Order: sequence, then structure tokens, then C-alpha cells
Amino acid sequence: MQRKLLNPAFNIKHMRHMTPIFHRITNQLRENLWSIVLNGPEEINVADWMGNIALELIGQAGLGYSFGIFEGRDDEYCRAFKEWIPTFSSLAVSRNLFPYVDKIFRPKVLKFLGRMLPWPNLNHLMDLAETLNSKAMGIYEAKKRLLELGD
Repeated sequence: MQRKLLNPAFNIKHMRHMTPIFHRITNQLRENLWSIVLNGPEEINVADWMGNIALELIGQAGLGYSFGIFEGRDDEYCRAFKEWIPTFSSLAVSRNLFPYVDKIFRPKVLKFLGRMLPWPNLNHLMDLAETLNSKAMGIYEAKKRLLELGD
């Protein structure tokens, strides 16, 4: 079912449309890395750059939205996305309960209970989830408005 839903996004016609976006972003990456090492040997966190580039590629090619990676913009979505896995991993013991608790309680009750528990990491994870959701909904609503206007 997922493959059937995603196939249109990866057909050759659509990929031809996205290729210039990929080239532009990778060229910007090359220029940024070149400017860093131009002044002499410099340590570069490649994993951090690749995470940023992956998010920027998805944003521009998939959503038509730039997270401002190359402009140095500190996007709250990027920050929340980077903090998600370490925060989620810190809840290793308790996260095994999540699938079961999710089936018992409604989302509003879960949110209330989660805020009442004295787990700073759980509260931080909930804050991150709210940030990711609100930003994603903002992007979605903006694109929906543009589509209704014919853009």
C-alpha cells in the first residue's frame, strides 16, 4: 500500500523535475564546505551537514519549503528534528509501554497524563512533537492556500 502511494513521487517525470533542485542544493553544499576548508585545515562534522542537507532536500523537493540551512537560519523544525532521536532514545525503558498505553487512552488524555508525569525527557519529547506538528501544519496550510489560489 505504501509503495503504491509513493510510486507517483518517484516516477521518472517527477524525478526530472526534482533533479535541478538536488543539483542546486548539492552545489550549495560544495560551496559551503569549500569556503570552510579554503582557509586551511578545518574539522567538519559531515554527519551534521548530511542531516541538514537531507532535510533541506526533502523540504525543497517534497514540500517546496526551504529550512534555510545555507542562510544560517535557526529553524525550529530543524532543531526539534535533530533533538527528537536522542530524546526518544533516553526514554528507552518506558517507550516499550507507548504502543499499549496508546491503545488504552485517547490522545487528549495521554497528553494530559504525559504532562503530569515528572519525566523531564518525556515533557521535552512532547514539546518537540508539538513543535514538529505545528510547523508541519503551518507548511501544509500555506501550501494549501497557494494551491487554492492557483500557484
